[in-house]
Amino acid sequence: MPHLHKVPFALRGVMAGCITMGMAATASGVEIESGDIVKTMPKPDPHHVWVYDPDFPNLTTTQAFVVDGDKGEVLGMVDAGYQANLAFSDKEAKFWIAETYYSRITRGERSDMVTVYDHETLAPQEEIPLPEGRFLVVSKRPNFAVTDSDRYLLSFNSTPATTVSVIDPNNSKYMGEISVPGCSHVYPSGESRFAMLCPDGSLASVSFDDTLKADIQRTQPFFDPETDPVFEHAAADREADKVFFVSYSGNVYEADLSSDLPGIANTWSLESDSQGWRPGGWIPLAYNPAHEELYFLMHEGGEWTHKDAGNQVWVFDANTGERNRVIELDADYSAVAVSQDRDTQLYTLSGEGTLAVYDAQSGELQHTIGELGMTPLVLYTPNR
Repeated sequence: MPHLHKVPFALRGVMAGCITMGMAATASGVEIESGDIVKTMPKPDPHHVWVYDPDFPNLTTTQAFVVDGDKGEVLGMVDAGYQANLAFSDKEAKFWIAETYYSRITRGERSDMVTVYDHETLAPQEEIPLPEGRFLVVSKRPNFAVTDSDRYLLSFNSTPATTVSVIDPNNSKYMGEISVPGCSHVYPSGESRFAMLCPDGSLASVSFDDTLKADIQRTQPFFDPETDPVFEHAAADREADKVFFVSYSGNVYEADLSSDLPGIANTWSLESDSQGWRPGGWIPLAYNPAHEELYFLMHEGGEWTHKDAGNQVWVFDANTGERNRVIELDADYSAVAVSQDRDTQLYTLSGEGTLAVYDAQSGELQHTIGELGMTPLVLYTPNR
């Protein structure tokens, strides 16, 4: 039977990567712990999953937890700024947080930055300013991303003009902005290319050089944004330069981003609407490259119930569009993710702060971890 784990109270609101210990005497003669022993994180692992909590309605300081999916234990946490977004290195034991602070917490001078964190200690290493700011409406994974080989960091902006900030993390340098009028979010492909969703239902592919000279190509509209929009959270096969989108009614679109000219390589349906089921939640789909499978968070509901949490996960072959199995969940969840290895774990997250860990092949519930923040929204599985 799975066990419900709760985050220790002392862990919440502090950086858990650095813990000092030792002994010192008090006036009453009782010895207490103090000193300089530092606890460090284990190396990044495919079964480590990150949970980001924007802390509604407070928002001014937020937090991210890293959980060991095998043990069902919280390994540590970091504090972050207003409506933060995370990205993870595949080359080194580090990660980045795009975040915002105000000098008087809720007012005053605004500072936007990308902060570089060491994975071993969860300690900040440096800050790279974002002089043009960043998008501050609800944290989403495609608001901030890293390209292949950690070549560039990309941060989406809307002021209301839509641009993408480009950062060179290897030289700790803000490089400038690329303007892509009307299109939103970033879906990286290769070292210097990314795609964006556009309001007419098309996809833009942006290729750029070191001077930020950009070439922008667009697909024909592939979905109807008025009658059947796609979810902004997509699932990516970074090795094959594919991105999978799903619409509110359950239509799946496979975008080929392997060249400067993007294309929709395949389209198929979950056939969920005819069965009374729809994808929904905050993050409704995930992809596992080892088995080439797509995971969809599903609920029973009618039209425009796309925000509803799901109590099943439907697993599909990404190549054929055939459903392989259905995983019954123990509760309603609003986000789904999977590990990227062959020994695949399935993660589901509720808005009340519970993370569930399942065996992705058998559907067996392995762990539930509670009290992960106030209103957690976003899951990250860093190893692609």
